[in-house]
Amino acid sequence: MTSMKTLLLGAVMTGALFAPAMVRAEDHATTTTTTEKTTTTEQPAAAAVKKDGKYAERGAKAFAESDKDNSNSISEEEFLARHKDKFKEIDTNKDGSISREEFAAHGETMKSKFKERREHMKEKAGEAMERKADEKPAE
Repeated sequence: MTSMKTLLLGAVMTGALFAPAMVRAEDHATTTTTTEKTTTTEQPAAAAVKKDGKYAERGAKAFAESDKDNSNSISEEEFLARHKDKFKEIDTNKDGSISREEFAAHGETMKSKFKERREHMKEKAGEAMERKADEKPAE
């Protein structure tokens, strides 16, 4: 039963990880109309990312990291390999299962990483605003 819960948890985490990339890729599908027929072609995820910002970029990065053979799709083997690595990362005592404590510790680690990232982005934004202010000619 525990392995089933772990597998389900992995699937939920994966959905959360890849959802932004999948939504962005669908949003960027282009439609071409000709006099004979209408065709739909999808842009590569990497091209869509450049237009859509940080969340799409993270999703595209996660997709690229999972797509080991660069086939522009993730096989079941690639999918499971990525999650096996994530499981190993969370299972800090390496006993083959994730305890509530390990899961909570991982959540706190992620929370700290996201907080640091937000602070870093705020600093970068502040620096950019300062540069912009310095560049303005005196009136």
